[in-house]
Amino acid sequence: MKALLILAVLGACTSHKAAPDAPPPPTSPYVVFLNFGGVTLEAGDADATTNTATFFDVETVVPAYPGPDQDLIMTATQTLLAPYNVDLATTRPATGPYLMIVFTGTGPSLGYPSITGVAPLVCGPANASQVGLEFTFDGWTSVDHANDIAVMIGGALEIPFTTKPHDCMCWIASTCLFHSACTFGGADTPVDTTDSCSGAPGSINENALFISALGAHP
Repeated sequence: MKALLILAVLGACTSHKAAPDAPPPPTSPYVVFLNFGGVTLEAGDADATTNTATFFDVETVVPAYPGPDQDLIMTATQTLLAPYNVDLATTRPATGPYLMIVFTGTGPSLGYPSITGVAPLVCGPANASQVGLEFTFDGWTSVDHANDIAVMIGGALEIPFTTKPHDCMCWIASTCLFHSACTFGGADTPVDTTDSCSGAPGSINENALFISALGAHP
């Protein structure tokens, strides 16, 4: 499925630390702003609070999402992310940090043909308020959109991409499967080292990394 997907790589790549070396989970929810209303993005280092992103070289108007399934996407995403301390918002938060995922029309209209979205892959220090793009894609369901949201969250948190079929961080490898709800892999989930940050380990406990970064749902 590599032809369907693309990454925006942000920052210098560094080794990813395993869960035992990670800081304690946060007590406040990780905020994800699902922007269905469109936005004008400036070129620059990713910062959702200032509407800047690395996806475009010039100021670009990203149109509002044309689909009628916003509520279905929210429900599917809430179900998928239920184990974790995540706050999904459809109104822009007053302050950062937050991950903004902009839902819009088709990729070709914005210069990204035949892909479903553009995700942040943070390698090393970067602004905590990242930006992702999610396109209207033929045959894509609310479940597929929820899966994309999960992998964008993981990319923003420096969690490596994987090669395990139906895994929530499997988004690039040819082994990835779609159109059903993804699962967060446990110990020994194989990492896609060719499409992750330099120095990524050969395997991860993906669920443990999400718990470490987000905290468990209270």
